[in-house]
Amino acid sequence: MVIQTLVFNAFVFAQIFNSLNCRRLDRHLNIFEGVFKNWYFLAITSIGPFLLFCFVSCLNLFNQRLLSKF
Repeated sequence: MVIQTLVFNAFVFAQIFNSLNCRRLDRHLNIFEGVFKNWYFLAITSIGPFLLFCFVSCLNLFNQRLLSKF
């Protein structure tokens, strides 16, 4: 179960990095330039780690209760 959680976390953080990396269409290497100008992007990107924490925590509690009955 721990390996699956680590793979899931790696996938989610790879998607977050990809969303940061795809912001620039030109050849400039600074992907963080102007990141605070778009508040919608910041809100959606910050929801990702929060939902990841909620999913892993809540599903862990759910699995502990479900597996403890067997």
